[in-house]
Amino acid sequence: MRKTEIIDSHFSKNKENNMAEKNRFSKLLEYLMSMAEVKNYTIAHELQYDVSYISKWLSGRMIPSEKSEKKILEGISRCIVDAAGDTARDNLLNDYHKDKINIKKSRIISYCMIYEYLILNSNLNINDIYYSNNGKPLLDGIYFSLSNKDDLTVLAVSRYTIGVDIERITDYDFLIVKNFFNEEEKNIVKNSDFFRIFTLKESYIKMFDLKYDSFYKDDYNKYYNETIEYKDYIISYVVDCLK
Repeated sequence: MRKTEIIDSHFSKNKENNMAEKNRFSKLLEYLMSMAEVKNYTIAHELQYDVSYISKWLSGRMIPSEKSEKKILEGISRCIVDAAGDTARDNLLNDYHKDKINIKKSRIISYCMIYEYLILNSNLNINDIYYSNNGKPLLDGIYFSLSNKDDLTVLAVSRYTIGVDIERITDYDFLIVKNFFNEEEKNIVKNSDFFRIFTLKESYIKMFDLKYDSFYKDDYNKYYNETIEYKDYIISYVVDCLK
């Protein structure tokens, strides 16, 4: 289990939103520590913080600063995963998918997923992971891509550069079709087709770590790609290899 994509990296300046963010972080931290049976001082030791900070995070009086959040969440993730046994890890993932924790873009859960993969490949080290300027996790010789929607997190791992995206099937935004879909794509669009094309475009951008001005292209068709429907969701991935 392991690697992050954070509870939301943007902490609102609005007082009401900031309080909700604190509560959301504190509830997740409390839940994870309970599942792994980790004490405040264990987290404090891992982070080299005074134990009073952990108490303040758990009470919702404080959240990690934007400057230190990445380091803190990675440290928490390491501590939780190292302390949790197989049963606790299974329970964590089962409860997560049962919607007991509803957190978008949970870096902690994503971090745990990558770490679990690394554990299963003993020649790999979590400390070898580094990140692009856009936050894409990188590891020499192995490629990761992460995507989150609602309470679901998808991790794709490949020996080739890869991108993955998950979206819920809902009513689509016509302006996206108008501005970013080519004529062929526009002609086949309905809800499921929209999200298939949209997730493929997202996956292509994530695969090469591109900026969103590339979104109008349909270059994903040049590479091996696949789309999967799961309940009310569409999951697509694109791999940098020949079709």
